[in-house]
Amino acid sequence: MSFSRNQVQRILMKAHIEKVIGKFIPLKEKGHGRGEYIALCPFHTERTPSFTVTTVKQFYHCFGCGAHGDAVGFLQQHGGYSRTDALITVAKWSKHHLPLGKTNLSRKKISDRAKRAKRVMYLQRRARNIEEAKRLGITIKELMDRRSFSPPEDELAWL
Repeated sequence: MSFSRNQVQRILMKAHIEKVIGKFIPLKEKGHGRGEYIALCPFHTERTPSFTVTTVKQFYHCFGCGAHGDAVGFLQQHGGYSRTDALITVAKWSKHHLPLGKTNLSRKKISDRAKRAKRVMYLQRRARNIEEAKRLGITIKELMDRRSFSPPEDELAWL
């Protein structure tokens, strides 16, 4: 399935990038009502926030690792979505009607991918980096493959 350039532009115009990214990482408003948000970058380990989201321009950028893009690109890079799946997901989340007929991407599949991304974020919060995860004897692949994954009760609130 492919999208025309106009369809992609309409989807991105209706998308609220802060809401899309906010489903995966906690954003803090930067300034008062300027439409800018800041967070810890989900693409690398850091202690001070360098990841910014700008709603006026509809893009994100990390000053630490250089990651940047729009809402669709974030889902591709962080959530592991294909471009088509990311476009469909952003369109659904922004309540943009797509005249596509039936799609292969179900709500369950969207939910599963969001949960998978949150699990990776959980590992990053708990282990802070891959070296510590290895020290704990946990690999990301093992964590993702475990069906009985459950974070401690005190950390369930952010999931």
